[in-house]
Amino acid sequence: MVPAAAFHPRQWTGIFRKLFRAPEFSAQKYWEVRHAAMAGTLAAVGHAQLSETANQEQYCVKRDRIRNALLRHVPSPPGCRLLDAGCGVGELTKLYVELGFEVTGVDFTETAINTARQAGIAADFQHAALERLSLGRCFDVVCVIDVLQHLVDDEAFACAVGALGRHVRMDSLAVVVDSMVEQDVCATHCRRRSLTRHEAEFRIAGLEIIAHEQFVLTHENATKDLVVLQRRF
Repeated sequence: MVPAAAFHPRQWTGIFRKLFRAPEFSAQKYWEVRHAAMAGTLAAVGHAQLSETANQEQYCVKRDRIRNALLRHVPSPPGCRLLDAGCGVGELTKLYVELGFEVTGVDFTETAINTARQAGIAADFQHAALERLSLGRCFDVVCVIDVLQHLVDDEAFACAVGALGRHVRMDSLAVVVDSMVEQDVCATHCRRRSLTRHEAEFRIAGLEIIAHEQFVLTHENATKDLVVLQRRF
């Protein structure tokens, strides 16, 4: 047995942290509980502390920005296959279907997928985690809206971007929306990363940014980055 005096104070600090650390955060459990508790409201997928009206207004802003970006780069959606990665309850999936895309929606929260299926949206919904996504086919467009910031683990974030890149056809597109500003701790379930960090992972996945714009969600005073990417290899 090693005498207590043999340990440096910093080593003791590390030992105590390991012994008394809080239980590891489970994103799966967090989102299952949240979807169950907030079922039927946009707070389940939007901002948990905003009213239904405020969340609806913010979704209107996002929908308009995403619609404009999609139609600017894909002027004729019918016949194009779109992957809604992290689709939640299908709130934005409805937009893609309305535009004429053939849509597949995936989410790692089974409660959300069941809700989307029950809503009667004309899309193929599947239960799958983004960092392990392997659908066996590629898409003309992949949309990832307010999802990547919820991958709080850096390795999971990198794996998710890589998996998403593998689902984009060569020279086809991905549309990503997130708050791309470096902020290690936003909330237990959320970690924001800079545009530079996103771009580095995109590049590894064979994705190149071809358009970038910002818009503001006034109710939560948040600036959002919308990037359009093209798969180059």
